[in-house]
Amino acid sequence: MRRARIHPVAARTQRCLLITAVLTATAQLAAAEDCVYLLTDQPGGVVAFRRVDQRPAAAFTLPNCHPDTCKPTAIAVDGDRRIGYVTRADTDRVVVLDLATGTAAAEIAVGNEPSDLALTPDNSLLLVTNHGSDDVSVIDTASRSVVDTIAVGDEPNAIAIISDGSRAFVVNGGSDDLSIISISERVVMDTLPAGDDPVSIGLSRIGGLVYIGDRGDGSVTALHLADPTPPANIPLGADPAGVAITSNNNAALIADAASDSVIPILTVGETPQAPIAVGRSPRAILIAPDVPVAYVAVTGDELLTTINISNLEVSSVDAFGRPLDVALGACPIDVSTPTPRATHTATPTATNTPLPGTTFTATDTPTGTPTAETPTPDDTATATPTSDGSTPIVTPTDVSTPTVTPTSDGSTPTVTPTSDGSTPTRTATPHSVVCVGDCNGNGEVTINELVLGVTIALGEAPVSACPAFDPNNSGEVTISDLVAGVDNALNGCPVDTP
Repeated sequence: MRRARIHPVAARTQRCLLITAVLTATAQLAAAEDCVYLLTDQPGGVVAFRRVDQRPAAAFTLPNCHPDTCKPTAIAVDGDRRIGYVTRADTDRVVVLDLATGTAAAEIAVGNEPSDLALTPDNSLLLVTNHGSDDVSVIDTASRSVVDTIAVGDEPNAIAIISDGSRAFVVNGGSDDLSIISISERVVMDTLPAGDDPVSIGLSRIGGLVYIGDRGDGSVTALHLADPTPPANIPLGADPAGVAITSNNNAALIADAASDSVIPILTVGETPQAPIAVGRSPRAILIAPDVPVAYVAVTGDELLTTINISNLEVSSVDAFGRPLDVALGACPIDVSTPTPRATHTATPTATNTPLPGTTFTATDTPTGTPTAETPTPDDTATATPTSDGSTPIVTPTDVSTPTVTPTSDGSTPTVTPTSDGSTPTRTATPHSVVCVGDCNGNGEVTINELVLGVTIALGEAPVSACPAFDPNNSGEVTISDLVAGVDNALNGCPVDTP
């Protein structure tokens, strides 16, 4: 076999640009993988799951957190700096977790019985609601110190910050109202009525739409901030423990602990839809900002449940504890990737059809949207409980992977059997020689095709956009695939020797 120099890149500048692009892609891939973080109370700790397949990536233990006395309440994650913040009602402190090393970096004293927390969009400030002292602690994240305290209503339960960082919204369960805080001035600028015992809140990212879960009367209060009309009260007859609004404002999702489901509400007309079964006692819900996927902390069944909002498909994995809250952020670095110890698939209701008006366009949903996959039965791991109440150690099973040995003449590679003696099948490629990166099959790899390969590797485009970047049919584009594409761009595609 010889290489046909169909598309030689002779200029040194071009070569440097290509190599730089791959090096940049390597760094981007290392940092691009996001995780779902679950706060658990038995034992007190945080478990990180990779968004791409919901496999656990790491576990962190809160310091001095005994299951009988530890009361973690909420979590927020600074994805840029890989820092996690956890409120503890038993110590009246915020625990600062270094997600890169898995250690507790600091503890910050706040008000009485902190219940919830939220980061400003630039991650410079952390606002903490204190249920027992009826105020909000403002923490400077750089100095890790409280820089201000803002009095709000009675028994604040939850907080959310608008996407431009100008205002924070606090629901007060004792006074049945909503405090709107000016973050720059650090004062309450307005107070609006809510329902009976509000416990949760969801804000639209576009702005102007607020949904409040009212536990006392099992309803949801809908506020349109630009509309002077009184807020709408939507009866559910449920326990709205968590609220989230889709990025396009088309629907709100209510985690209802009473009916073991998530109840969609179409924001146009405030019409509740058929509930989606997710497991016992869902407590918190979060919708990803970049894809139509919701993550639900299901406390009763100890699950992380994922809902594809576009088609309402539901899947669940073991949460390794009783999940209380959920957050998104960059995955921990330099950690192993254990496999889940169990898989649970929630049974959807018979009426789980796509919601009217919730179809996401290409602008709302990147074409490389990750989907939750159910691991195979032998992809399991065991969790070894500890005696001191710390987070159990997740031990992955040793699942061998067959290796594919390439040949030098371009013929079909041989497959080395797995350790258990079985030999997996391999689908033959239609051509004996594959030019990695040659998306259009014209025998050359261009810069635009390399850029497309990087886009696929980052999850921003599907592999189907250029199958030539996935020569092993692995369903993903790796750094090795990108390097092979650059090599073909520099030296030409391999061809059969005549």
